[in-house]
Amino acid sequence: MKITSTFISLIIGMIVVSVEAAQATDMSLKDIYASGKVMFVAEMTIDESRLPEDMFFEGIVDIALDENGNVYLCDYQACNIKKFAPDGTFIGNIGAEGQGPGEFNMPWQIAVTGDRLIVYDMRNRRLCALTLDGEYIKNIAVQNSEGRPQNMQALPGGGIVIEREVVHYGEGDKPQDIIIQLFSPELELENTIFTHQVWRNKYRRIQGMFTNIIQPFSPGVFWYIAPDGRIVLGLSEDYTIETHDPVKGRLSSFTHAYDPVKVTAEDKERFFSQTTYSSSSGGRMEVPQEIKKLTEFPKNKPAFDALLVDPEGNILVHTVMKTSPGSEPQFDAFDPKGNFIGTVTIKGIKMFPRNAKVHKGCFWIREWDEDEQARVVKYRLDSVK
Repeated sequence: MKITSTFISLIIGMIVVSVEAAQATDMSLKDIYASGKVMFVAEMTIDESRLPEDMFFEGIVDIALDENGNVYLCDYQACNIKKFAPDGTFIGNIGAEGQGPGEFNMPWQIAVTGDRLIVYDMRNRRLCALTLDGEYIKNIAVQNSEGRPQNMQALPGGGIVIEREVVHYGEGDKPQDIIIQLFSPELELENTIFTHQVWRNKYRRIQGMFTNIIQPFSPGVFWYIAPDGRIVLGLSEDYTIETHDPVKGRLSSFTHAYDPVKVTAEDKERFFSQTTYSSSSGGRMEVPQEIKKLTEFPKNKPAFDALLVDPEGNILVHTVMKTSPGSEPQFDAFDPKGNFIGTVTIKGIKMFPRNAKVHKGCFWIREWDEDEQARVVKYRLDSVK
């Protein structure tokens, strides 16, 4: 058999391509971030085409996954949790509208710890524990005076971390308290991990109505649980990042330098143009002058507005930057010890995945398609070729 030089070149070219692909696959996320770009590659989509013909996504607000890779989507308008197999096959609904055991009235947040599905049932004002098949185990009441849950994540070793916000309705000039607490899978409070004050809202009686006056560009608390169980926590008022052990407390802290972005007159005008209020008769009205006077704009915007931890424990921070229309999203990347890796440009998705759930090496992100229909997409991270 005669082997031509062209054939040999083809074989060599295939080998080179295969080696390059293997090298790309073997790259750590830290190495990818160091290149300055990262690609989000879609691996699977769960949309309404996965559901029976008479069923829809009415209001997907949260995502959870169990150790077997089953996916749970919290649908607050349908008052149920939609469960899917790892390949995206629809398994069934958990719960229905109501007030009884295993029923929900606007479920808002979910998390899976071991063999438990934990649900924050907002309008029934309770936390619910169920089996992964939806069998009722127990409820505990959520008192407004103790703070309404704002964020809920499961620890890899078991347990639930819940952020609560305490609002002092009777004291209009008092900020809100952010309290992050550790609960057992039995929904027993075990430890208070962190507390901090924020001033996101002021509450006043305006024109006879009890009114929430939003305070724009207010610094906040952002946190995510790392694969090793540490809680990575960010304070956006000065770009401070802390790590906490859920039981032992704070382990480390660092502050990163950044260029503050000023709040402009255009920012203020845009804020009020996008804000609407309801009159006592139920109609819409322009923002009253009294509310405008009580709205305080800071000199600078917060350092960042979102934080995630990737599958390798690297910390991803979405900074508030001066950007031009159509610019690609970016984030600052730090290794698990807090060493700055670099600022990274995102390819493959249009926005920083601020509400993503990280599970077994992938990001699960809630999105909307061109027709504004909700979907959940599983992404892996790769280098930009």
